[in-house]
Amino acid sequence: MSEETAKRRALVADDDPDIGRILRVFLQRLGFEVEVVLDGEAAVERIAERPPDVLFTDYMMPRMGGIETVANVKSKHPEVRVVVVTAQGAEDVKGDFMRAGADAYVEKPFNFATISEACGPASSD
Repeated sequence: MSEETAKRRALVADDDPDIGRILRVFLQRLGFEVEVVLDGEAAVERIAERPPDVLFTDYMMPRMGGIETVANVKSKHPEVRVVVVTAQGAEDVKGDFMRAGADAYVEKPFNFATISEACGPASSD
């Protein structure tokens, strides 16, 4: 197996292109191959084709929001680690995501260390 085929994969679903770029850079520094999509519906479609090791999803997105995305992904692909990245820091929002199956929750603004930690077991070789 070549190094490229063995590379860990991450998918980022966020309608803010700047957040997508920042997460791409952070995740690539952690050794991930990264794809960025702009909403939950596109994320669900990509995951159906080829599940990543970890999904980073925003809360508020067009077409399919974060909670619905988390629930959909976890029901069909429970092996995918799902990390919510949002500016919506209320405890009830965090609880909604965790009940939907999220593995981790990161509040914006975030930094490299919090993203690395959120990757959990997927970030270690």
